Amino acid sequence: MMHPTSSGEDDYSGSRMDLLEILRNLGEWTLPAETPQDALTYALDQAMEYFECDAGSVILFDPNDNDLSVEVSRGLPDEERDIRLPLGGGVAGWVALNQRPALVEDVRVDPRYVERHPGVLSVMAVPMPGESMAAGVVMLEKVVVAGFSEADLADMEAIVRVLSVTIGRLWRLESLEKRYARQGAVIRIGRRLSNRFELDGILSDLTREGMTMLGCRMGSLYLVHRKSDLLRLQVLVDEKGPIEYSEELGIGDSSLGAPVLHQKMVEVSNLAKTEEHHLVNFIRSYDLVGMLCCPIVYENEVIGVLNAYTDHAHRFSDDEKLAFRALADFGAAAIENARLYSRIIEAEDSLRSGERLTVLGMLAAEIAHEIRNPLTVIKLLVESMELEDSLDPRMRDDLQVIGEKINHLGEIVGRVLNFGKNQSFIFSKWDLLQIIRDSLQLVRYKMMKNRIRVVFDTDLRSAPIHCNRGQIQQVLLNLILNADQAMPDGGSLILRVLVESVNGIRCVGVTLSDTGVGIPEEIRASIFDSFLTDKPEGTGLGLAIVKRILKDHRGDIELAETSGEGTVFHFWIPMQD
Repeated sequence: MMHPTSSGEDDYSGSRMDLLEILRNLGEWTLPAETPQDALTYALDQAMEYFECDAGSVILFDPNDNDLSVEVSRGLPDEERDIRLPLGGGVAGWVALNQRPALVEDVRVDPRYVERHPGVLSVMAVPMPGESMAAGVVMLEKVVVAGFSEADLADMEAIVRVLSVTIGRLWRLESLEKRYARQGAVIRIGRRLSNRFELDGILSDLTREGMTMLGCRMGSLYLVHRKSDLLRLQVLVDEKGPIEYSEELGIGDSSLGAPVLHQKMVEVSNLAKTEEHHLVNFIRSYDLVGMLCCPIVYENEVIGVLNAYTDHAHRFSDDEKLAFRALADFGAAAIENARLYSRIIEAEDSLRSGERLTVLGMLAAEIAHEIRNPLTVIKLLVESMELEDSLDPRMRDDLQVIGEKINHLGEIVGRVLNFGKNQSFIFSKWDLLQIIRDSLQLVRYKMMKNRIRVVFDTDLRSAPIHCNRGQIQQVLLNLILNADQAMPDGGSLILRVLVESVNGIRCVGVTLSDTGVGIPEEIRASIFDSFLTDKPEGTGLGLAIVKRILKDHRGDIELAETSGEGTVFHFWIPMQD
């Protein structure tokens, strides 16, 4: 497509038709392009052919650095493509700053011109309109003096106006695609984090994903330790993976403290000019330039700070900040879930320890009870032997010593029995419904992790009983955890509570139904006996303890139903009016 001379009506009409074809293609977006750069390249190629240029470039304004850089070029030496111009510098910088076109007939007498292509003598530059500043400049060059006319400038302005509309549309589309991609990434990451319960893994994933999502060079995460007013580095990552490094900072000693104190995001645009006291060696060795810090907030309390670092000038957009904050919010919930899960595991271990102590108490009481009867018999025999008149004095002394030791053993047995009795019967009035709710609260994360759906079904507003609250909670936790172990692939656990009559006594009845593997037929009749278990880690006393506790509360438990499709336990405790 050659630009004809100005002589001849037919030639002029032909040039106008060529221009209209370019404008139509740009405006209707019929050109084969998928990205803004494709469109810029197409427009530059068409303009250079139309105006018969020797060189040309599209130079875009970078608001982060407040300067201009070449986005697309033709005919420029390779080393000239990476040159950045300050706003106002060179012909392109002047056009961008003043948002006015420039027509330079002879660059040798124009002080604005910065040589980019040897031999260039004339230049035409047109600004691309932006919101508050020119988005860029389209610049064409020729190796002849007065290579462009005012008519050419008008034609070029028409091309750039249409190009700006098309590019603006593509930039907005690209921005929307990036926004949706970030939102999708946040949702995807959030779902993955919600299914994790290992704190270290959650912190590592959160930091890495935040860095990747924003296209940054490095990421870090610090947790807040309120008692010591310290920020402790938990994770440091770059594009290669985690970095082993430890650091503690006072909350007021770094820019990272501002998100903690004010619960607001902080952006640092030039780390080199900021008196920063964290990761100082890495900021230097990685040539880090910018930083975005986001508080990790849970229930209105900052528990940590998530940070992303760039190695180039970059102004984080509102969309990027919004996505980063959403990621931090997901992370806050996941971190607290992991901490709660850890406490639940500790509580379960404590429960198991408590169960072992209960077992020891039961064994001690049973052994003491069994020992007391033979001790009584032995004591009676010793006393009867002491009454014999013909008894040798030395034998009488021995029998006296034996009697004293028997009395000593009797006192020990009595203390064991009294200790067990005193600890087991500290009763008061409690609401069984509240005890059940508290017990379910303790195991909710364990149930969630193991994909067990828990349903608590009752029409009662309260269920007052006279009980030892800790022991009743132990009954419930034993039964719930047994159900959990019976459903390794997940399932359902239903607790139903109602009022029933047992032997004429008004009781609270509780039914626990699971969808587990059931109880083997050969042990069903003996499941409440001591030391019966089919679990390698069990003591065999869980259900025995449950039954003993309920008997102490004037209640009882029974295996209502079991099969390969699930098990149902039912227990009851008298109500207190």
